[in-house]
Amino acid sequence: MNSPTLLKFISTALVPVGHTMYVYGGGWDESDTQGGINSVTIGEAEIWKTFFSLQTSAYDYKKYFHCITLGLDCTGYIGWCIYNLLNNESGGKPFVYPSAVLGYRLMEEGLGSVLKENDCHRAGDIFFSPKHHHAYISLGKCSDGSVVLLHSSPPGVMLSGTSINSRCESEAQRIATCFMHKNFPHWSIKFPHSNRPENYLTDYLCFRFYNNIVCDPDNISCLTPLEILQFLK
Repeated sequence: MNSPTLLKFISTALVPVGHTMYVYGGGWDESDTQGGINSVTIGEAEIWKTFFSLQTSAYDYKKYFHCITLGLDCTGYIGWCIYNLLNNESGGKPFVYPSAVLGYRLMEEGLGSVLKENDCHRAGDIFFSPKHHHAYISLGKCSDGSVVLLHSSPPGVMLSGTSINSRCESEAQRIATCFMHKNFPHWSIKFPHSNRPENYLTDYLCFRFYNNIVCDPDNISCLTPLEILQFLK
C-alpha cells in the first residue's frame, strides 16, 4: 500500500462528491453505534450513484432516515474517507464516530491531535462541532478568510464555501460554486447552491493528522484551496 498522504486524503474525499446523497445514519451500522459495511469498503458503493440518479431537486433527506446504505451523513462520509486513506482491503475497523467527539476518538486511535488553535485551516484538517453536530474536511482558507470545505450535508456530499459577509459572495463560495458546476453538472442542475454560512468557522474543533501518519510530500498544505483543486485536476 502507498503511504497515506494529504493529497491522497483530499483526492479520496472528492470521490463521492456530486453523486452521493446525504442520508442521516448513512455510513453507520444498523445499531447506530459504529461504522457500517459501507464505511469499511474500499471504493464508493454503486448504490450511492443509483440513489442520486433517482432524486430531483425536491430531495428531502427526512424521508430516508437510517436508510444507511443509500448515502452518507457527515461522520459516515469522513469515516469512509479515513478508512479508504489508511486501508487497501475492505472489512477492517471503522473510523465512524459522533461529530461531537470525532477528533478526540481519532486522537485516541493515535492518528493525530486536536488543536487548540481551531482557526488555522490547513488542507486536510478535520473540523468537528459538539454545538453544530457536524463535521467537515477543510481545504484551507482563502485570502478573504472564507474556507473551502468538503462535507456531507443536505442534500449530499459536495464542495462548499463559507461566507464571511452575508451581503456579498466570498472567494471560497465562488471557487466551490464554479468547481461544482463545472465538474458535476448533473448535480448542479438539481442542487445549484453549495454555499455555507459563516458559523462553519466558529464553535468547531480542529483535528490534524500526525505527519508520520499522513505525510505531505506534495506540499499540499502550502497551497491555497484553488491551487489544490487545480493541482488535483
